Amino acid sequence: MGDIAADKAELIGFFVETLLYGIFVSVFHQSLRIVLGKRSGSDHSRLLLLTSIAIFLAATGHLIVRLLRALEAFVDHKNRSGGAVTYYANLHTALEVCQASFQTVMCILGDAMAVYRVFVVYNRSPIAIFIPFLCLLGNIVTTVGTIVVIGQSSSSEATPFYFHKLEMWLPAFLSFTFCTSIICSGLIATRIWYITERITEFSETKGRGKMRSVQRIFIESAAMYAVAMLIYLSTYLAKTNYSIIAGDTISPIIGIAFSLITIRVNDTFYSAPTTFTLATQSGPLAFRATGQSNNRSALSGVHSVEQSDIQMKTMPLSINVHHSTEHGSDQGSEQKTRTFDQLS
Repeated sequence: MGDIAADKAELIGFFVETLLYGIFVSVFHQSLRIVLGKRSGSDHSRLLLLTSIAIFLAATGHLIVRLLRALEAFVDHKNRSGGAVTYYANLHTALEVCQASFQTVMCILGDAMAVYRVFVVYNRSPIAIFIPFLCLLGNIVTTVGTIVVIGQSSSSEATPFYFHKLEMWLPAFLSFTFCTSIICSGLIATRIWYITERITEFSETKGRGKMRSVQRIFIESAAMYAVAMLIYLSTYLAKTNYSIIAGDTISPIIGIAFSLITIRVNDTFYSAPTTFTLATQSGPLAFRATGQSNNRSALSGVHSVEQSDIQMKTMPLSINVHHSTEHGSDQGSEQKTRTFDQLS
């Protein structure tokens, strides 16, 4: 199959990005309602809110710049020599720098949030994020290099010469962000598996199936982003104009994957009641936890249970089991608390 014309690839890429952006707006609205519905007001909640808004603004800015470039290419330059093809071949423009900046910033925000999640999940252990943090640093360095190459390119330079200079930076940038996503998602999935196994050691509960669902959520979100990034990298290294279409899908996919994690984790833990059976010295203790339907407590609500109280949060997630034993009317009650773990 032959290559596609650059101007046609730009139009198709803009169309595909618009469709994906519409999906992103929908899932962003849902995830924003969930995050704003949290009552805890924790640092994690504020960080998640700010990151979500920043990613949305960057995706919106990227789409606006794509529209402005399309108008200049197909309206302002339609009667000039070379038309839209010549316009898109000239990468020494402020709009091109803005477009590349919005996209790379979104990648950095997504990768930084993934590294932070690993940091929290592993009890804020610096060792756990050593390799992901190095990948994030490499991502930042190659981002700066990519933007500098675009900004310093001459308007008289031909496209192949520009690509020759960019080949030192863009593949490295895509590789770093690809590795960061895969490594972080793998570490989070491994941690969830470990927590699930620990719960299984002293409990028999259907709730651990939900933990496995969260594990799949992170794996599937990482896979969606990784596949899009891999297609972009492959088409760019092949030096085809299909890389333009693949590159335009990256921005909305970052936002979609990021927002879907919040939505699906919330739905997983609060879609249905969960029955737990814990082994105790006095015999099995069964209780039922039901999530609240109130949106404002969707992520941090306290569940009502029989014989016990359980408090669950998805961002971060904590499970506290309180077992009260009556020793008589005069002696009161003794409360024992176990905290399973914290997951972000």
